[in-house]
Amino acid sequence: MNNQNITEDIVLIKETLVGKKEAFGHLVNKYKNSIFNLAYRMSGSYHDAEDISQETFLQVYKKLKEFKVGLKFHTWLYTIALNICRNRLKRKSILKVVSLDEPIETENGEVIREIPDKSVSAEEILIQKEEKKRMGEMVHALPLKYRSVFLLRYTEGLAYEEISQVTGLPLGTVEVRLFRARKILIKSLSLWEKLGKK
Repeated sequence: MNNQNITEDIVLIKETLVGKKEAFGHLVNKYKNSIFNLAYRMSGSYHDAEDISQETFLQVYKKLKEFKVGLKFHTWLYTIALNICRNRLKRKSILKVVSLDEPIETENGEVIREIPDKSVSAEEILIQKEEKKRMGEMVHALPLKYRSVFLLRYTEGLAYEEISQVTGLPLGTVEVRLFRARKILIKSLSLWEKLGKK
């Protein structure tokens, strides 16, 4: 997140706070895909992801006066979204599995998916899809405390310090949880490969 984005966010926040609702609309448009993707990867449900996204922006709007200038808006936003995800997951105990790059349909009806590589055979494409699906299952099977930091790091691209701010965890705990998440995934992947060779 560069300084221009941070400055733009602060301008939009200040405009929202003086009653310019279109400014908040710009903030929503800027971050809605990221928040939806995080909610979808955490919950495994398109419907829940929509609800989580809406609830996130509703809470952000209500709490915008509490935002401290000097902090990164997107970090604060992820904190709210992640808390809503956790609460919803605890309530519903969602077990549905989602591939990390399963196509996602936007509200316009557009489907976001990978463009197939023409140089790759149909069999190789199927194998790659199966591997990605399996990886998504493994990530979704991670305990919630590991899954959240893993997705923030590897799906959302947040730095360790930002993950620490979003989750409220000490930096050392973030590092340990990411290490353990990777260790679990490596072990699961190794077991899956062994089973696949039998």
